[in-house]
Amino acid sequence: MGSPIVPPFPHPSDNRPLIANQIITGILFTVAILAATIRTLMRVRQKHRLFLSDAFLILACMALTATTIIMDKGLAVIEYADELLVGHELPKFEVTGNVEAGVQWYARTDYLHELMTWLVIFSVKFSFLAFFHQLTTRLPKFLLYWKLMLIVTYNGGVRVLFHFSTHRLHAYRSSG
Repeated sequence: MGSPIVPPFPHPSDNRPLIANQIITGILFTVAILAATIRTLMRVRQKHRLFLSDAFLILACMALTATTIIMDKGLAVIEYADELLVGHELPKFEVTGNVEAGVQWYARTDYLHELMTWLVIFSVKFSFLAFFHQLTTRLPKFLLYWKLMLIVTYNGGVRVLFHFSTHRLHAYRSSG
């Protein structure tokens, strides 16, 4: 039996903060996807092919879409967990499922959400690096800075992957 699509967790009776968050997230998501699409279409129309920076940007858009879907489905759980962690008095909730199943769902979803978020960040970084490589190949001093940024970004990506493959993956596997 797979994980439920909707978190089996209490839902707040007053949804205004959740709805506002969903509206803002939807607007920003739409702007990001439209900007990436327009940029890629313009480059394809001008150059008649896709470049490495476009491939990284497409990967970032796919990961951003997954992150947004996960965030949208898990927002009620995140709000509830935040309220519990801070120690605020909780508003009235209707219990719609097993709390233990909700915690397991949250642990799995949180792992995937963080992983996709980091994928978005590093895909955009590598997209910029691939784009600026074309500009710096004729300027040796800037090419040196570009190589330094490539090393720093690659090192950061490896560190994030190491963290997820050791610490976070263990928590993910033990959650369900």
